Amino acid sequence: MSQITLEIANTPDLELLLSLVKRLDIKVISLETEMANKRTQQINQLKAAAIDPLFLADVEAVNEDFKYSDAEQI
Repeated sequence: MSQITLEIANTPDLELLLSLVKRLDIKVISLETEMANKRTQQINQLKAAAIDPLFLADVEAVNEDFKYSDAEQI
């Protein structure tokens, strides 16, 4: 049995590779969790932003700026 080790730095390439793995019925021995850790970090940043008063004020200001254009109909 042959083995190969790949290091992939971005999500689209990883998704493509995993789709090929599934299609070709390849056995994956291990998948490093660096990408999962990055996703967890991004989710935690979003959760922090959801309660950050400055971020929420910015969102409110943008909503106010676009309230009339959002109501326009084409």
